[in-house]
Amino acid sequence: MEVTLVFQIEKSTRSELKKYSWNKLACMALFFSSTVFAGEDYQLPIAGGYTFSVISPNIVLAVGKEQKCTITNLKSTPGADPRLPLRLSNDEEYIILSEHDYISKNALKDCINQVKASSINSLLFDINKNKGLILSADIFSTSPDGYLADLYDTKLKKSIFQAKGFFNKRVSVEKQLANVFTLTSNGIISKDGRYISVNGDPDCTGDSYPGVYDIKIGKQINSSVMGELDSDALDLACKKLFK
Repeated sequence: MEVTLVFQIEKSTRSELKKYSWNKLACMALFFSSTVFAGEDYQLPIAGGYTFSVISPNIVLAVGKEQKCTITNLKSTPGADPRLPLRLSNDEEYIILSEHDYISKNALKDCINQVKASSINSLLFDINKNKGLILSADIFSTSPDGYLADLYDTKLKKSIFQAKGFFNKRVSVEKQLANVFTLTSNGIISKDGRYISVNGDPDCTGDSYPGVYDIKIGKQINSSVMGELDSDALDLACKKLFK
């Protein structure tokens, strides 16, 4: 079943940001989509040895050892935004097909011939099945591009985390513009659902932005929180939080 989620950040962006350059966004989408062609293949380390082939802008063919499944109704083409490639969610329960689309491993396993992808309108970073969390972002400013993240609880049906780098409907647009970040790659949620790394690989040095957060206590994880560790030990301890 196709599911489309619309988060609060998207609603506010459409209603409040009058300076948005929609023409620029349209050009970006056209540029990214033009770099992807039918026939591009992706392999993921999941049971069944699936290969995912882009056969049209909105259709992916998944071929396993004993199964073929056509995944339809994608909002975006896999690989259209190279910062957000086709990949597994960090908890390895979902295949994130594109910057908007995903399918659970169970849905793929149960697929008979064809299945529809689920999707969100925001840029999809990661999903955690056990906690029901979706980490995403939306573009909030242009020239240069700036993004704000959102952590959405599918069980509570609301955004549940506010910090610098996150959308907050209670904060003025002007203040939020000061908190945007430059998107480099997808953020991730720790497997236990407690930690989030908003922009790329986990970095607990305190130098990255927005950085790593402990959802439970609502604080950033940095070198002072992790203790007196050298740079290599800090990097290992930080990445261990997400395993």
